[in-house]
Amino acid sequence: MGEVINDFTVITGATRGLGHELATQMAAEGLPLCLIGRSTARLAPILDTASGQIIVAEADLARPQDILEIFPRALPKGARIGCLINNAGCFSETEETTFLQLHHDLQVEISMVNGFAVAALTHAAHPFLTTGSLIVNVLSDMAFPRHWEGTYPHYCAAKAYALAFTVNAAPALHREGIRMIGVDPGWMRTDMGGPDAPDDPAEVASAIRRMISKRMELTPGSIYHALSGVKTAPI
Repeated sequence: MGEVINDFTVITGATRGLGHELATQMAAEGLPLCLIGRSTARLAPILDTASGQIIVAEADLARPQDILEIFPRALPKGARIGCLINNAGCFSETEETTFLQLHHDLQVEISMVNGFAVAALTHAAHPFLTTGSLIVNVLSDMAFPRHWEGTYPHYCAAKAYALAFTVNAAPALHREGIRMIGVDPGWMRTDMGGPDAPDDPAEVASAIRRMISKRMELTPGSIYHALSGVKTAPI
């Protein structure tokens, strides 16, 4: 299997947090990128300084139809996806104390964006993937039962869905020469993680980029801690 280095890297949730850091760093390398977000105006500074081809696509990953349409609409004819980074996420602090009063629309959004969208985007991207392509699913500490504390039930359940999908979809993809892994980014200082989080999203983005550069060494279906690079048990 050869490395895929000239095809597009797709980053979801590219307008903020870890996704924005990944987009900024990869754009500085001149990599061809497809950046997906709800409000793409935030990507203007990246576009102004990038040296490689960048496609910006607006999509709401809580809407299945947006997911179905995104790649045929955004990618040029004949384009391939060398790396798909399923990074988009959403979170609600109100879920911790008032989840029984959580509005239905927010329940659906949390479940879709953090969970089902990972699977749906994998299916939607499949026609554009090729031998050597890599799918990176950005998870969370809260995907793992050992971190469940009786809070954020919708978010934990959605991230656990993404974790289970990563482990169980990887073998079929690997038979086609496509690797899928999960990455636990840790607790980062983002608008979701808050200012007291210990990890710098720029450092986490750099660590994920190093993983991607060594994709052929990654074990399909495995979950890696971003900063340490160590595989972690999916339980």
